[in-house]
Amino acid sequence: VVTKTPNGGSTIGIHICKDADSLSAALEDCGQFEDDVLLEQFIDGREITVAVLDGAALPVVEIRPLTGHFDFEAKYTKGQTEYLVPAPIDPVIAATAQQHAELAYKTVGLSGIARADFIVDAEGTPWFLEINTIPGMTATSLTPMSANATGVSFEDLVEIALKGAQLHNERGDTIASEANPSDADTPPIASNGH
Repeated sequence: VVTKTPNGGSTIGIHICKDADSLSAALEDCGQFEDDVLLEQFIDGREITVAVLDGAALPVVEIRPLTGHFDFEAKYTKGQTEYLVPAPIDPVIAATAQQHAELAYKTVGLSGIARADFIVDAEGTPWFLEINTIPGMTATSLTPMSANATGVSFEDLVEIALKGAQLHNERGDTIASEANPSDADTPPIASNGH
């Protein structure tokens, strides 16, 4: 089983637990950050991510840690992880992950930039893990890396995101998910576009 904090980021609180003792230690560690802990089925496979910009999926990025899993150390230690964009995976698998990322984005009612994470198992099934509504936005983060593969520079990506957020704020837009439609009493979204 995998533990993680529901509101955390940067792989903090993620543990792969193979027995009761490691699960107990993981729950204690996660408890330092939040009261709630997510438990997920462990899926062995390749890790991929799909950035979504204004509802449209960008190229898939494959994340390949050189050792172990994509944990905090692998993420933030230079040279510990390879990032391949576009991911060298079957085009059908890539398209399926992109469609699922767009569906999650729409269902949750997002705008601007988000990023969906997946594990692709040995049979080629992309298992949706989560959608990150505030993905990293440094010049070396995954979302700018994916945008760059389409010819969109980091600077242009930031400008697109800011213009979108400003437009929503100026219009007083509300964002409605399919699961929870908006109504007239809903306050405008925040100026960050999410």
